[in-house]
Amino acid sequence: MKFLKMLFFILYGLVFVPIHWVLRLVGLASPLPTFPQEFQALAAHFQNNGVWSGLTMQAEEIPDVEHWGLFKFGLDPNVFQVAAVMLCHSEEAARSVEKETSAAPQYTNVRRNRQLVIACTFRPPNPSLAENVESAFVSFDSAQKVGQDGLPGSSAR
Repeated sequence: MKFLKMLFFILYGLVFVPIHWVLRLVGLASPLPTFPQEFQALAAHFQNNGVWSGLTMQAEEIPDVEHWGLFKFGLDPNVFQVAAVMLCHSEEAARSVEKETSAAPQYTNVRRNRQLVIACTFRPPNPSLAENVESAFVSFDSAQKVGQDGLPGSSAR
């Protein structure tokens, strides 16, 4: 399985990236999206805590939310393991978003960490993954300085 994952990333790097670069050069494609530093730092924190995921930023606007993205866990297409992470404008807004999200039946393990709110959707339920994600999220220090490379503690903003 690791071989297939590695092969995918190699092919992605050798095929998609150069084609996208050429299309951008001639004006037929938009630039690749950038991830806010908080999300880069959270993804690195998840990885450092043994929780591997892919991140997709979402463009839809949500009241009181500055940015939001989906962290997808695992590669099995028969399993839906996603956590929505929302960066709110303030801690007060985060409390409001946490309360509203907790009322939605599709979300489990809704937690708040300063201005960040996480809401998991695991089908079928995966208690061990939910525990690992929650533990990593709660231990994440979003106030920690994030460097230009998006990694916590690398340099001052």
